[in-house]
Amino acid sequence: MRAWLMLVVPLVVGCGGAGSDEVSAPTTNADGNADTDGSGSDTATNSWAALDEACTPTFELDLQDTGPGGQLFVDTVQDPEAFVLGTGRRVCRVLYRKAEEVRPANHIKLIIREDEIPGWKAGDVGNITVMISSSHLLNVQSAGGDVAAELA
Repeated sequence: MRAWLMLVVPLVVGCGGAGSDEVSAPTTNADGNADTDGSGSDTATNSWAALDEACTPTFELDLQDTGPGGQLFVDTVQDPEAFVLGTGRRVCRVLYRKAEEVRPANHIKLIIREDEIPGWKAGDVGNITVMISSSHLLNVQSAGGDVAAELA
């Protein structure tokens, strides 16, 4: 599932592809400001904050499974909005250096429900729906797997 999320999350936040979730801090110019364009000067007007803002859609959680699988998700991801939006921002930081480069991402809906399919993504850049199967999460747990790592 981890690989699946690496492919889905960039689409969710308007980013065009997948990347590492390890992101180094931006380089700085002589006065300590972020050097977002690689020029070494402070003429770059976009900071990580502007990039993060461009990569932050509105968020909606639809927890359809109120049984053990849904509870497993809630116990594992205590702040789903921060989890989804933070993952998207990290991906955007890998792919983009300026807020103007980011494709607009308006809204993401995350559905957690019992399903035979581990997960899926639907919609376009402006309005995305992602489903994660609570059944799959329970299967990972039953097999002795790390559910948090599966979702990360």
